Amino acid sequence: MWRPRMKVPSEKGFTLVELMVVLAILGALSVTGLHAFDKLRGRAVGSEALVIMKQLLDGEVMYYLENEKYFPEPGEVIAVFKDDPSSKPEIRQIKDALKVYVPVKHHLDFVITHDPLGRVLIQIDADFPIFTDGSTGIRAVMDKSGKVEYL
Repeated sequence: MWRPRMKVPSEKGFTLVELMVVLAILGALSVTGLHAFDKLRGRAVGSEALVIMKQLLDGEVMYYLENEKYFPEPGEVIAVFKDDPSSKPEIRQIKDALKVYVPVKHHLDFVITHDPLGRVLIQIDADFPIFTDGSTGIRAVMDKSGKVEYL
């Protein structure tokens, strides 16, 4: 019994429909991936902020034990922003006084103030949510007795 042979098209390539399906799938995957990436980046920066906050508070305790006062001087404000050069003098001041390296170019801004009541306030902020509650930063106040209150 004779059967006709199917002709194979001589043109090679993909049809427009096949290309559109592939592009739609890639688009859906990229949207999902970008959302997950932003969420994971926020978690990582939030973890970094918590670790640095703990180091700064521990450094303040050690500074107080050695000098009987907190760093910086009362009324002084030390600010380090994410876009600052790594040679900024305030970074060196913090490293020398508190023995803590404050990173720049890590999405975080740092402000350390010492009020006239003898309390030290540390603020660490980012431009995007870094905690699950949607907050963009963390703040802590340490009083003369060493008690820490997170705001």
